Amino acid sequence: MKQFLRSSLGRGIMLMALGSVALAVLLMALLSVRALHRLGDFSVDISAQGVEDQARRALFGLVRERALRHETLFQNAAATTRSLAERGAYHLEHIDLFGTRGAWGEESFTFHADKGIFSNPDQALVSSVYWGADSIGPATRQRINAVSHLDKSLASAMLTSPGAAAAWLMLDDTVLRYFPNVHLVERMAPRWEFDCRTDPCFLLGTPEHNPTGATRWSDVYQDTVGQGLVVTVATPFYTADGRFQGVTGLDFSLDNMVREVLRDRPADAPDMERPTATRGFGILLARGGSVIALPLDRAADLGLGDAGREQLERGQPLDCKLTQSTEPEVRALAEAMVAGGQGARRVRIAGRVHLAAFHPLRAPGWSLAELVPLDEVLAPVDDTRLALDREVRAIAVSHPFSAVAVTLGSSLLVMWFLVRRLLRPVRSLLEATEAVSRGDLRHVVRMPSDDEFGELGRAFNAMTAELGRNQEHLHEAREKYRSIFESAVEGIYQSTPEGVFLNVNRAMARVLGYENPDELLRAVSGVPTRLFVDPDDRARFYGRLQAEGEVLQFETRLRRKDGGIIWARLGGRAVYGPRGELVYVNGVLEDFTDVKNAREQIRHLSQELMRTQERERGRIARDLHDGVAQTLSSLKIAAGVLFDGHPDASPELRRRAGEFSARLQECIGAVRDMAYDLRPSALDELGLVRTLEQYCREFTERTGIRAQFMAAGMDGVTLAPEAQINLYRLTQEALHNVEKHSGADRAEVRLVASHPWVILSVTDNGRGFDPAAPPGGGRRCMGLRSMEERAGLLGGWLDVSAQPGRGVRIKVQVPTAAGRSLQD
Repeated sequence: MKQFLRSSLGRGIMLMALGSVALAVLLMALLSVRALHRLGDFSVDISAQGVEDQARRALFGLVRERALRHETLFQNAAATTRSLAERGAYHLEHIDLFGTRGAWGEESFTFHADKGIFSNPDQALVSSVYWGADSIGPATRQRINAVSHLDKSLASAMLTSPGAAAAWLMLDDTVLRYFPNVHLVERMAPRWEFDCRTDPCFLLGTPEHNPTGATRWSDVYQDTVGQGLVVTVATPFYTADGRFQGVTGLDFSLDNMVREVLRDRPADAPDMERPTATRGFGILLARGGSVIALPLDRAADLGLGDAGREQLERGQPLDCKLTQSTEPEVRALAEAMVAGGQGARRVRIAGRVHLAAFHPLRAPGWSLAELVPLDEVLAPVDDTRLALDREVRAIAVSHPFSAVAVTLGSSLLVMWFLVRRLLRPVRSLLEATEAVSRGDLRHVVRMPSDDEFGELGRAFNAMTAELGRNQEHLHEAREKYRSIFESAVEGIYQSTPEGVFLNVNRAMARVLGYENPDELLRAVSGVPTRLFVDPDDRARFYGRLQAEGEVLQFETRLRRKDGGIIWARLGGRAVYGPRGELVYVNGVLEDFTDVKNAREQIRHLSQELMRTQERERGRIARDLHDGVAQTLSSLKIAAGVLFDGHPDASPELRRRAGEFSARLQECIGAVRDMAYDLRPSALDELGLVRTLEQYCREFTERTGIRAQFMAAGMDGVTLAPEAQINLYRLTQEALHNVEKHSGADRAEVRLVASHPWVILSVTDNGRGFDPAAPPGGGRRCMGLRSMEERAGLLGGWLDVSAQPGRGVRIKVQVPTAAGRSLQD
């Protein structure tokens, strides 16, 4: 305790505890009664909420259990009708077997002339009638015999289905078998007044009303044979070839279900029947909100009015719809039930709040609800509230000093706990932190307890151990990096954003002609002036680094120690600080002077080859024009005067001479075209612009593809002959590709001078292609590569833009001075 009081933390805790005790005593004296009252009210409110929640769950569980019980009965009934339908279809499909003799032998029928209906005896198991004709033919007798074998199945279906009032099977050709035997003919109207096949229960299964052949439930109706409210489930049956045969069904009397909904619940009923120990009431709704069952004395409270009460009194509940209630909350409950919802909610009925639980009966499309008054549910809670109020007042008056004593004792206990469980662990952690700050990562915090301080101590020990391992790994990584850095064959460097070297390896020093990295670092103090031949290259390199974060290849000229110039390829990656600022640059340097020289030599040889090729083309063109073309022209002239002085030459001989002269003219034209293609003389006579214009015009006439030419800014621009002939060749190749590959009907050639560049573009509206697709072979790819080489030899570049279905644009950009180096 003394150590506790000597520490500033301990004194602060002591003063805080004493102040808290004094404040607690004062507040307890002033607010104890009010606080206890609030506590009591809160407890009662919680209890009321708990009771209401429990009542909701119990009431919903009861309604759900009843709904699922009825739902199970309905589902079993539907399955029974499907089984009867399958058996009926089977017997009719095998009528040769079952139609020969009925289940009861040769069943006798009596004809009732006043109704036009045949009926079997009253003593039979089922009541069977036929109203299709005035006599029973052999085919009808066969069908009656076949379905008579289902009489026992009809009886079993009704007797094993709780609530079932009748089971029946009606054929489409006016045969009906009905269990129990109520001698149906006495209840039927004459056949000329009413055909049972128009009965809604039979229509449930006819193909016109039930094309899918599904099991259907009827609406609730008043039975004509005195069974009260009835609902029917019906299933059609067909033969294997898809012919409709008839319908089987079960009629269910709803009397028991209605009595269950409307029955009174005495106060001593079991818990399952009386979940809230109150008297409530039930509601059963059909599809559309029609009332099947509802207490008569609740009609007015539920907003049904006098008309609704009168309908219920006359036994016509189905004419009354709860969805038309004048009470908004009752109407909302009815709409939720009709929508197939389930759950429990509060509903205000006649100014009194009720708990309502509801659950759907999905087979017939109904909904069942149970309602109980909420104030009756919460009556025990109100009694508890009064008792708690009396007890709280008694405690507040008789025990204030006990509360003060307990508070003081608790404060002392808290101070002792703080001394034992707070100050000592904090001191131990402080010592461990100081040891780690001195670099002692092996210091271990010992916390014997398993509380949060113990977890903190273990976490601290784990942290120091992890720091130790990370320190070892960092040392290993540094050694590995140093080994790679020193043994790399390429130059590796690290520099500031301003370009001052921080570190370089031996390969870097060797490339730049220095003995070791230290000599290089001492010698190169200003990188832009000492290292880069062109200081602007340094600015461009570091500008790209700051903008892109990484530069893979940057070609520049660097100055060696001995003053020699080398071509180097630089790469770099920017390293950023925690605030996003560029801290330093890591990069590599590669000497590719030999590669650069080899490229220049190849370029020079290619230029020389191009010049030689064009010179040879010109020579051949001149030979063709001056030699072969002239010779052919002399032959044509000679052929034209061949028969001068020979008037007696035959017409056939003259005709052949004329054909020979025409062929010579064609050869002359072909030779001149070849000479023009090899070296267009118009370039020397007309210049590049007019030559390209003339070529586009000839291309349009020859191919039918409209090639439009446009030039801009070319006035006063003088291009070297080699540049002119190469731009002409590029235009030739581009239009050749348009003709052979594009499928276009229009092309556009533009020649624009924009100092210091000349730009040639050829655009078409053809099918285009996908530039990202793997390159194919053939003339097209070779042509594009040849064009790219020509542009490169002129010191320019070629760009191809294409999209499938949107044509191709070829753009060539060469310097205005292009071609002069070819002449030098």
